[in-house]
Amino acid sequence: EQDCESYFNGSILKENKIKYRAYQKNIFVKCKNRNSLVVLPTGLGKTIIGILLTAYRLNMYNSRCKILLLAPTRPLVSQHYNSFKRFLNIKEEAII
Repeated sequence: EQDCESYFNGSILKENKIKYRAYQKNIFVKCKNRNSLVVLPTGLGKTIIGILLTAYRLNMYNSRCKILLLAPTRPLVSQHYNSFKRFLNIKEEAII
């Protein structure tokens, strides 16, 4: 049986790790070149959108930029840290 699922892929994204969702792609496209605030219910992939935006910026600037991600709680910071390690092809020590 062939897997028909699509994934977000790119040079900085780990291959076939993030399942493609059209609404996330649409939000990413709207946000990628402007300041944005994304408001979605829990579980709809705000972290994934943040990862897509991070990968876009790192790719755009050949990894010479820094990304600052803010979160209101330590558990959410930990979630973001683990997600960045899981989905991005960047050195673990570069995620602090």
